[in-house]
Amino acid sequence: MAKVTILSTGIFRWLGKNHCQARCTTTLIQTDGLNIVVDPGNVSDAPQLKKALTKHSLSPRDIHFVVNSHNHPDHAGANFLFSRATIVDGETLNQADEFVFYNTKAPLLLTSGVSVITTPGHTATDCSVLIKTKKGTVAVVGDLFWQGQKDKIIWMEYPRKLKVSQTKILKLADYIIPGHGRMFKVKK
Repeated sequence: MAKVTILSTGIFRWLGKNHCQARCTTTLIQTDGLNIVVDPGNVSDAPQLKKALTKHSLSPRDIHFVVNSHNHPDHAGANFLFSRATIVDGETLNQADEFVFYNTKAPLLLTSGVSVITTPGHTATDCSVLIKTKKGTVAVVGDLFWQGQKDKIIWMEYPRKLKVSQTKILKLADYIIPGHGRMFKVKK
C-alpha cells in the first residue's frame, strides 16, 4: 500500500486588491519503489522542498514522477528541480523535450494503486491523483478544493465542470488533500 506524506501545507490569502500570496500543498507518495511528488510549488519554494525531501532521505533525483494538478506557477514552478522525473499533467507525460498525450477519458495508472484522473473546473486541464492506502482512498486535488469540503473556490474557469469534478472526487475519496490547506476527511 502507498504511503502519503504532506511535505508542505499550502496557503492562500489576499494581501490587497488583486494581490495575493499563494503557496500550494505539496505531497509525496511512496509505493512500489517509486517516489511521486504532487504539486512541487513555486520557484521560491524549491529550497524548502529540497529540505523536506531530505527529511525522507530523498533528493530531487530520487523522484520518478511529478504530477501537476494544473499548470499555475504556485503548483508547477518548482518542476525544474526534477530533471530526471516524468512530469504528468492533465493531458501529457513529459520527459525532457518529449511529450506523450494520454487518453484523458480513462484513469492514467502510474503504478498499482496510484492513478491520475481529469477533474476540470479550476482550469480546463486540471487533474487529481487517487491513491489507495491502508486508511482508504486519498485524493490529491489541487485547486478543485482549496481548504475544506465546503470552502468557496475563489477563481475558476469552468464553474459547472468544477461542481461535477468535486462531486466525482467526493464519491471516490475518503480523504482529500486540497491545493491550499490541510488534508480533510470526506463527510459522506
